[in-house]
Amino acid sequence: VLSEYLGKDTMLSLVCKSSQFGPKSDEYRKFQSEAASLGRSITNRFLVICLDATRPWRNGLVRNDPQKRLAMDNPYLPNGDPIPGFKGYAVNMIDLASEELDIQSSSGYGLRETLFYGVFRELQVYDTAEHLEAALPHINGGDAVSLDGVIARENGFIYSGC
Repeated sequence: VLSEYLGKDTMLSLVCKSSQFGPKSDEYRKFQSEAASLGRSITNRFLVICLDATRPWRNGLVRNDPQKRLAMDNPYLPNGDPIPGFKGYAVNMIDLASEELDIQSSSGYGLRETLFYGVFRELQVYDTAEHLEAALPHINGGDAVSLDGVIARENGFIYSGC
């Protein structure tokens, strides 16, 4: 579901630290050279995500969390109860290897705060389509997916089916 949510361009994007990646940069030429050594050429447009150019999560991390998850408030019903079926935020459901936890942008933000927050934002994950549909009135300003394949976009579009 997450790969469908992100789309092919994002799934196949090139990720780099520096925003200096352009057609005339040394990094770009190295990338073209590497493709050529594999017998491939890059002729189509492709997405480049530069960690230094992203708008990172700035609202802190979960205290004492070895995975450095983002400190995001869980959604609640108007009566204060948790929303049934809410599993978490997609950005915090990714388990990073220890070496990935050490990767930082030049401004000191980690992969979860830059790359993964950049692609998932505040995407909520629900157990089932029924849970997701019941939660829709309480989801403010974001998208949601269910583990059984439903994608609900902020604009009101809902993708369902096989």
